[in-house]
Amino acid sequence: MDEQQDARLTEAEAVTIPQAARTLGLDDYTVYTLIQRERAQARLSPSGEFVVPKDEVNRLLKKD
Repeated sequence: MDEQQDARLTEAEAVTIPQAARTLGLDDYTVYTLIQRERAQARLSPSGEFVVPKDEVNRLLKKD
């Protein structure tokens, strides 16, 4: 894993999986599936939970 993938994101830089799902109009499971299939990126927050970078949410919104 490269350094960029290991970088942890702060609350200002990312949203939780449920927040991303609400923004995208999806359910949590679908967001986890997108991440697992490498169609969306997720990182670890300082607390150790998976979060989605805000710029990634914006990228997914523009795909529609």
